[in-house]
Amino acid sequence: MKILILSSVDYGLNGISIVIERLYANKIFSNEDVTFVFPNTSEIGMIDVLNSYGYKVNIMNRNSNPMKYFFNLLRFMKQNNFDIVHVHGNSATNTIEVLAAKIVAIPIRIMHVHSASCKHININRVLKPTLNYLCTHRFACSQQAAEYLFDDRKCHIIKNGLDVKKYGFDISERNNLRAEYKVNDNLVIGHVGGFSDVKNQRFLVDLFYSYHSEHPASKLVLVGDGGCRKEIQNKVEKLSISQDVLFLGNRNDVYSLLNMIDLFVFPSIHEGFGVAPIEAQINGLPVIASEGVPRSIKINDNVYFLSLDDDISVWVKQIENISLVRESNSVEKVLNAGFDISDISQNILMLYQELKGETACK
Repeated sequence: MKILILSSVDYGLNGISIVIERLYANKIFSNEDVTFVFPNTSEIGMIDVLNSYGYKVNIMNRNSNPMKYFFNLLRFMKQNNFDIVHVHGNSATNTIEVLAAKIVAIPIRIMHVHSASCKHININRVLKPTLNYLCTHRFACSQQAAEYLFDDRKCHIIKNGLDVKKYGFDISERNNLRAEYKVNDNLVIGHVGGFSDVKNQRFLVDLFYSYHSEHPASKLVLVGDGGCRKEIQNKVEKLSISQDVLFLGNRNDVYSLLNMIDLFVFPSIHEGFGVAPIEAQINGLPVIASEGVPRSIKINDNVYFLSLDDDISVWVKQIENISLVRESNSVEKVLNAGFDISDISQNILMLYQELKGETACK
């Protein structure tokens, strides 16, 4: 099969890119002809990961000139005669990719949504009927994401998988990291996510400030980068808590860093799913998430949801009352919940084969 994977976001350390890399950076698709197109790449060396599996990776700038992008994409699709186009994105603005695939008569046109909201609400509302008309199949990371973009149309829910066993708790790693970062005697609150309005680190810093005022033997660890990082760093400085907030930037060893954390907080305004709290649960960590995060992320018993409309004191009280005992058998629980990336990749390949077989019979 000739498969084209299209992303509407740059290839970097962001949610969609990580999902794409985890799905295809394996030998499951070794017998298929897989090509990727990204608008840009923000991390040097990441493309090498996909290239190492024999995939072709192309960069086509999507944002600076959408019309030029559309015609370049049209030409590229026509030259390569793909069987399947699988579009990954967050909104109906991906109509541009699915329309190009329709024009060149690619028989299987999959739209895969990774969010339950987007920035351009009005554009999304206008384009949504067209997108649903043009795509032949629909994938979503959660039921909430499916309803947001596809309403009640038929849709395959594809869980955001990962290498589950890699994220299991390691006491040796915990001891080493807590010594390295000098947090041995502290309660460590952790968060993983790109710095953005949606991930809501502003609220998290306010929450930590309120908690830290009453419990000074506490630290906040922020893993990730993004457009809002400088603003958040300035806020931390103004609150005079710089010594107690660690900005670790983008990391490829999140599975290791989770070991030094005691409690994971994820206060997103909205999420299509949310892989980070799944990673935290594999490690056994208690999790406090906003109600903007789908309930389907809850696997362990020590996961709690609070409203962002609640007074911050409600969140502080939850931190004070939560048990910091790690969940036992968390790796097994997450595996049983269907988050193993090898199984999910295999299921996607089987779906491709099934869809191609159906098309051949028409």
